[in-house]
Amino acid sequence: MGKHLLFSMLFLLPLLTEASKVASGIIGGHEAKPHSRPYMAYLSTLVQDNKRQICGGVLLREDFVMTAAHCKKSSTEVWLGVHDVTKTDNVEKIRVKTAIPHPDYNFSSKSMEHDIMLLQLETNATLNSIVKTIALPGSQNKKVPVKCTVAGWGLMGIDPNSNAPNELRETDVTIENSHHCPKDDLCHLGHNGPGKGDSGGPLVCEDEHEPVASGVVSALKQRRTTNEVLFMYTDVSYYLPWIRKHVGN
Repeated sequence: MGKHLLFSMLFLLPLLTEASKVASGIIGGHEAKPHSRPYMAYLSTLVQDNKRQICGGVLLREDFVMTAAHCKKSSTEVWLGVHDVTKTDNVEKIRVKTAIPHPDYNFSSKSMEHDIMLLQLETNATLNSIVKTIALPGSQNKKVPVKCTVAGWGLMGIDPNSNAPNELRETDVTIENSHHCPKDDLCHLGHNGPGKGDSGGPLVCEDEHEPVASGVVSALKQRRTTNEVLFMYTDVSYYLPWIRKHVGN
């Protein structure tokens, strides 16, 4: 069953948040400690009137970022080592050399299945105290993670007119085994989670006491009856062979 059939109302999380509308993105979250998530990538694409369309991402290797396939745009710039998007003096800004969406992702469909993409950077990132890579899950057969976190610079509410932050925000989430969740996704139902503009950011879970990028922010659906939201993340473990084909171990 496609993701667009699960609930009566669908909200995708594309990179259409305009960073020029910032005010104070995670729904129900709080500001992260500066540079406590050095693997976070801010994907910026300039559009009309000098505004930016944004997505999140995560640094897997010095020259590869993982994000959502629906974040694919031309002329995207990856920012690394950023906390406050208005303070970029020490931020590494690297252009994307090649975008590699999963071959089974359908750009003309609303199902959002196989919503994962790798971005090869034009130059290698310089790793330091505020720019680091993150590990991937060990295997597909491991137990589904439960306690995780998600972070981003997206909107802080479901309403498209909600404010977006300058600073990276984060929240804790609890992953659930739900029959509403597609088999290649990780999901949780509630009110705290990623907002519009957080697409492509990592769902970070503990794997043998090490933080790993277990999921990629993909989509959300809101129930009209309860206003609860189903937050959906592409399950990275399903795509390990494909990722390793391009990035290596």
